[in-house]
Amino acid sequence: MLHTTFVTCLIACALGQNATGDATLTLRPQVTITTPEIALEQVAEIACPPEMSARLALVSLGSAPVPGLTRSITVGYVRLRLRRYGINPGALTLVGETTAVQRAPDPATPPAPAASTRAVSQAAEAADPPCVRRRDLVVVQVRCGGVTITLEGRACQAGHPGQTVTVSIPKTSRTLEARIVGPGQVVVEL
Repeated sequence: MLHTTFVTCLIACALGQNATGDATLTLRPQVTITTPEIALEQVAEIACPPEMSARLALVSLGSAPVPGLTRSITVGYVRLRLRRYGINPGALTLVGETTAVQRAPDPATPPAPAASTRAVSQAAEAADPPCVRRRDLVVVQVRCGGVTITLEGRACQAGHPGQTVTVSIPKTSRTLEARIVGPGQVVVEL
């Protein structure tokens, strides 16, 4: 009986070491990035052997937010992305709950107007016509993690790239808030 208990304790200790390993990911509370994609190494401090560190550095956490906006990355989402890259999150110690990712404005492009200035005067519209006009058919890409669904929608208002507009989806009779990314193209990030 004592021998069985000792063996069980040894197995439990061995499994415990394999579960946490020597790798620790510590989510930073807030980061500002300049890239269009969020890499794991940008939002977390990685403490592990070099060969595993190189593999973890390749993990993408998805698209960065529009410059000036913030996207939250949770520890649960990090676990999901690790699994997608074939890494067992149980083999790592994850520290932290959430990180706020903000994208720094690109110095080459002017800042997008604030959400409260969506209405564009007719004079300004004549000088700089909108990329999407009211009632235009648009391609709507709904993104959630690594999954993208493409739908056809109709713009309920005009706007320029980077602005948020309301889009109706005729097949479902629903409306969505979407960011304009180009002529006739909008994106919804979930």
